[in-house]
Amino acid sequence: MQKSFTTNFLTKEHKVNEGEIPQYYVTGNHEAIIEPEAWELVQREMERRKSEKGRHSGVRLFSGKVYCRECGTRLGSKVWHSTDKYKQVIWQCNKHCKKNSPCKNGMHLTDEELKTAVLSATNKLIENKDEILNGLQEIVGGVCDTHTLEGEKTKLESEMDVCAKMIEDLIRQNAAIPQDQSEYQAKYEDLERFYNDKKRP
Repeated sequence: MQKSFTTNFLTKEHKVNEGEIPQYYVTGNHEAIIEPEAWELVQREMERRKSEKGRHSGVRLFSGKVYCRECGTRLGSKVWHSTDKYKQVIWQCNKHCKKNSPCKNGMHLTDEELKTAVLSATNKLIENKDEILNGLQEIVGGVCDTHTLEGEKTKLESEMDVCAKMIEDLIRQNAAIPQDQSEYQAKYEDLERFYNDKKRP
């Protein structure tokens, strides 16, 4: 805030703030274009992709999701007999044909074999769905009872919202009406300290 300020209150002349008065970075002031949770997920996914060797591919359903049991490298899709009636997609270790330290695992899976294996594993999960969900609910219920924490969180958020509004009003008032800057700074620092104290876990 305060990217610009009024230099003359009679003529309403404005000037870009080049350090003459304090500037402030306000968060949570308006609805985000991208939800913070979605943004965090994307950042984590980007970090995950950076940590993996080779480029990321999303060309096929299983791209980047199937790994070699021998060396841990991702399996890549290749097309066999691409121009005749025997055409098929197969999955093979990406290091299998490398000249330097090739993978010893020479086996491959067809696209259909991979789909069948995934469906089989999914069906097993569905068969035991109730048992798995009950066990999961017990774990969640025992470890993640957050009712008390949620109440405290709501109270803190309410106090922080009030404090943030007071800071905004103070900044807006400082930009519109001439006042003692040392007194203004003291008020601002008190509010900021209160806000940061509430923000800490």
